[in-house]
Amino acid sequence: MKKIFVLITLAVVLMLFTGCLDIFHAVSMKKGQVELTVRYTMQKAIFELGAGMSGEAPDYSEFTDIGDDMFKEFQGLEADVRPIENEFEVGAEIYLKGSVSKMNNAAGERLEFLPQKTDIGWEIMIPGMGDEGGEADDEFAAAFLSSAKYRLLIDLSGDFRDITQASLITAEGEEAPLEEFSAELYGSSMLIEIPMIFLFLTDDDLIIRLN
Repeated sequence: MKKIFVLITLAVVLMLFTGCLDIFHAVSMKKGQVELTVRYTMQKAIFELGAGMSGEAPDYSEFTDIGDDMFKEFQGLEADVRPIENEFEVGAEIYLKGSVSKMNNAAGERLEFLPQKTDIGWEIMIPGMGDEGGEADDEFAAAFLSSAKYRLLIDLSGDFRDITQASLITAEGEEAPLEEFSAELYGSSMLIEIPMIFLFLTDDDLIIRLN
């Protein structure tokens, strides 16, 4: 089971080094059954630029061919991987539906990207995507990622109906200042945005706390 979430993380990490990316993560939950979508896309121009320099045809397969056969061994888990390729972008959309407790038990640990119940509400772990010690002095990477964001959409119905606020907790257990993330209510949903550079500067998990 953990392999599934490792692959999601690796796909996101690969895109960090291109700059031209979009990552969308949506979560809803009812009676312990989670529905999760992680959608990532990258501009085709990046592939075409690399292909032009190498003299080879663009190869989009590493971003589109994740394969959904990895899910078949897990009973009770509904899963799908949909490759995305159009005129301007490539990527994939990963969809999971099932019991959070069963997924955690199968992996033997709390899994990233999934909501976990706590005494005061809920938490979702987001993987840090940098090298150990961070890359705070990497101005080139900072310039590439300055406008990129990780977007998380929370459905405030079902098990999440009492959620009214969100905070971002760093690996040191400190609450991140508001300029490093935003959480806005839109009807029955909450949209959380985290600048990608903030994830790139740590290799530790970050926690989105919902209460």
